[in-house]
Amino acid sequence: MSNFKFHFKNNLPHQEEAIDSVLTLFKGMEKKDSPFTVLNLNKKDNLYYGTKYQGTGNKVAIDQEELSHNLETVQKINGLVFEEENKVNCIVPKDFTIEMETGTGKTYVYIKTALELAKNYGLKKFIIVVPSVAIREGVYKTFETTKEHFAGQYDPQPFHLDEEAAAQHPIFQGLAASGWHTSAVTMRLWTECFPVAGGLLGTESSLRWPRPTRVGDKIHVEIEITAIVPSKTKIDRGIVSYVTQALNQHGDVLLISTTKIMVFRKPT
Repeated sequence: MSNFKFHFKNNLPHQEEAIDSVLTLFKGMEKKDSPFTVLNLNKKDNLYYGTKYQGTGNKVAIDQEELSHNLETVQKINGLVFEEENKVNCIVPKDFTIEMETGTGKTYVYIKTALELAKNYGLKKFIIVVPSVAIREGVYKTFETTKEHFAGQYDPQPFHLDEEAAAQHPIFQGLAASGWHTSAVTMRLWTECFPVAGGLLGTESSLRWPRPTRVGDKIHVEIEITAIVPSKTKIDRGIVSYVTQALNQHGDVLLISTTKIMVFRKPT
């Protein structure tokens, strides 16, 4: 059986209108990160009790009046009725619906919408809810089949996208993930396996990618602390140096980083 590949169009009018409707809703919102801290108060967890974990959330930093105006704009463009009480009270519940007919590319639209929200407004966390296992598998398959398509829009280098071009590349000789993608996965694994009170507050770092990350690679992280230097002027903190290696399932090193972070003393 011959191999075949789906090709997706990235500017179908009805899909772009749906995506633009969501983006217009947040028009005027400043793009910013939204870090948060969770304090471990589980007394049974003796090792990490009192530890603070840092994460990044979605901060919808837009006032009600601006949101109300944007909602009215979107609804008028799409021929919908705007509730006048929203205009008077400027109270808009942050619960919106985009309705699309079956067969119009809904999955494609919400994947691209998430990418555009991340690019334009810094929103990075999304939850996809589906009603059945079969639909879940279909969504997963769509992620797989659109991977190259969206990479072409957001990271358009041939050795990430084109199998034939990548095979001819003198270094990669096959499809390879972006080094920054590998770094992002490594950072996520850092936060899971290397909990630090106050979060990973980097002060200095260097990166190397000895080998490319390939399709199907399963990454794990190994960390070695190389130095702990207390601050000479502030007794509640110090600098921890460590070396991180990201490895695939074969033990090949994909990333090496040398990092220094500021760490606070555990409260006594």
